[in-house]
Amino acid sequence: MENFPAASRLPSPRPVYKPYLKGNSDFFDQLGLTPADKQLLRQQIEGIYLTHQLDAKTLSIPAGKTVQQIIVLSIDLLTPHYASRLLAELDTRLGQYSLFILRFPDGHEEILIHFKEKLAQSREGRNFKIIRSFQTDKPLVLTYQERDLDQFYENLVNQVGKAALVKGPSSVKDRIEQTKLLANLEKQAVQLKKRMFAEKAMRKQMELQKAYKDLQKEIEQLKNPQ
Repeated sequence: MENFPAASRLPSPRPVYKPYLKGNSDFFDQLGLTPADKQLLRQQIEGIYLTHQLDAKTLSIPAGKTVQQIIVLSIDLLTPHYASRLLAELDTRLGQYSLFILRFPDGHEEILIHFKEKLAQSREGRNFKIIRSFQTDKPLVLTYQERDLDQFYENLVNQVGKAALVKGPSSVKDRIEQTKLLANLEKQAVQLKKRMFAEKAMRKQMELQKAYKDLQKEIEQLKNPQ
């Protein structure tokens, strides 16, 4: 699934966590998690390994204003389900932007990325704010033609989140907001349609019908921007 340049791959995966690895308790302790959450992580995760470092040197793409390095973490899972909120919590505390390769017990892999923004200053050990999480079982198709690592990171998010985001040339953050707006409009359209069919008065029914058609036009514009 991973097709990053050979130069970005570490000579051997660097263990971040694995059972009985000296210091692994410190790794989970630094997340500020409850004992129950730490126990859950240990029950679900067999190991976490740093496999790639994506930066100006290994990709030949200039550092961005925001993103200077992206790390790739491979997570071997013990169960088909995992506590996504705990991985998100981990990602807020990392010092770099990151991408996760999830390896499931049945052998299949999926890519997970949290679109996140760096905080002006660390808060309770958190360096980032998670805007939205995306996951896919589709392989990445990378060209390494981006102007800088800021754009490279956005392209990673765009690929992993392709099925979940509306189309458009806008930034990932804008597309996330447009996707939220689309979901709200579609919910309103369903409610409006129910009201329209339930309304007995013809005049009110016509008003609701016009409002419904206007809403559908707005939804279509979001789904298929010019």
